[in-house]
Amino acid sequence: MKHNCRKILFALSLILLKLPVLNAHEKSSQTLVNSSHVMAVIDGEPLTTDMIDEWTKIMNRESDQTIEERRLQTLRALVKLKAFSNAAQAVKLDKTDDFRKRMKIMKESVLQQMYLDTKIIFPVSDKEIEGQYEKEVGNLSKELEVHARHILVKTDKEAVDLIKRLDVGENFEQLAKKVSTDGSASLGGDLGYFTKGQMVKPFEEAAFALRVGEYTKKPVKTSFGWHIIKVEDMRKKEPLSLEDAKLYIQNMILRERYNDLQKEVLSTLKVSYPDESVAKAMQKVMSDEESLGEFED
Repeated sequence: MKHNCRKILFALSLILLKLPVLNAHEKSSQTLVNSSHVMAVIDGEPLTTDMIDEWTKIMNRESDQTIEERRLQTLRALVKLKAFSNAAQAVKLDKTDDFRKRMKIMKESVLQQMYLDTKIIFPVSDKEIEGQYEKEVGNLSKELEVHARHILVKTDKEAVDLIKRLDVGENFEQLAKKVSTDGSASLGGDLGYFTKGQMVKPFEEAAFALRVGEYTKKPVKTSFGWHIIKVEDMRKKEPLSLEDAKLYIQNMILRERYNDLQKEVLSTLKVSYPDESVAKAMQKVMSDEESLGEFED
């Protein structure tokens, strides 16, 4: 039961970070339907367009479908939900202790979600996004990135022999295709562009020490084996544009709203842990959560 509760709360905490967005496809296909139009009658209870739309906000809040398709999907889900609910009540599952326990958790989960919707899920303004972009992305210095190829072999001797073959004019790309044991062999050892921190340290240091067109004159040893590295290009990596970073920035702002709100509500909760081991464990969990939040931001 405790495991299920955690899953419910975790799922709801993920949902809160999503903004309901009406995309262009939906706008163009939405039709005007009277809000009192009855779309179905289930066990004598009419379901109007307005009621279906309210359920859609909860059950299908983000989708590339048209509004008509979303309404039908929601209606189908409600029909099945009602059928199973009726079946459960017929065998009196709603009278059990398990049902009451689950309903208590669900009540608190729904209240949590409603409160979050009120406090967090409201539009992020362009001004907020632009400000956060300048803070997080716009002021970043352009990072150097390298485009490299490599040949990977199992022993130092194999690598030394290959360097000798390169010294007399053999083509690096063709040699990589023939002898490299790495998955990039079929691409002539091409690793594409990478920045510092993306490769293991010895490989990174060797690659960034080379000039364009040069290859390592001594084998480079890593946990993968022995490498010969050639640099094809170097360039300054451009930061993401405001347009490309917009969704990332929006989610960052929502996460900050959630973190701030979580600290606020937790500070008002009276909670104690009589078991010292539990108290220490909870202190560590809370500390780890705060550290993770700082790292993500």
